[in-house]
Formats: sequence, structure tokens, C-alpha cells
Amino acid sequence: MLKDKLKKDGIPKKHWPQLPELIQSTGFNWLATRAKKLGFVVQESQVNVDGYRQYRLHKHRQSRPIRFSTLEFNGVLTVADPKRFQQTLYEGIGPAKGFGCGLLMVRRI
Repeated sequence: MLKDKLKKDGIPKKHWPQLPELIQSTGFNWLATRAKKLGFVVQESQVNVDGYRQYRLHKHRQSRPIRFSTLEFNGVLTVADPKRFQQTLYEGIGPAKGFGCGLLMVRRI
């Protein structure tokens, strides 16, 4: 996440952007870098990113917990490749699909 980069670059916390701004910029960049491969196009002015949550699950007999984070995206996307986008709808996006994450709810505007 961007917070790790800010720490690594030695930027004092008092100069960091506010958490909602970090979530918006980092979340949108994550989505935008995958959009073409997933069959759609997004514009930052049309996407709101919020609902950031971190999860830690403990699996029986495993010393290290399973950790993952989620974001909620609301806004407008444009389908650029219908066949690829249909596959994305069926498969979802992101690395935590096994935990029920990455599902897309899509409707016409």
C-alpha cells in the first residue's frame, strides 16, 4: 500500500495525505492497472473508493494468520471488451476471491 512507500521514503506522518485520500488514490490505481485486462475502462472522476477493511483469520494449527484487505468501488465503468468483461463477471477480480471478495455487481446507468 502507499503507506508502506511513504514510510520507506522517509516522509514524516504529518506530511502524509489523509486516509480517505490514500484509499481513493491507491484503490483507483489498483483497479485502473487491471481494467484493460479485465475488459473495461475507468476514469478516476467516475469512481469512488471507500470501505477499506483489513482482515486477519486464524486457521486451525497454523501459526501465521491469513491476512487480506478489501475495498469497495462505486461508480461508472465502460465495457471495452465484452467477451473479456463477461469472463471477469464470472471469475471476479482480486486475490481474495476464495474469501468471497472480488465479486462485481453491475447494472446499467
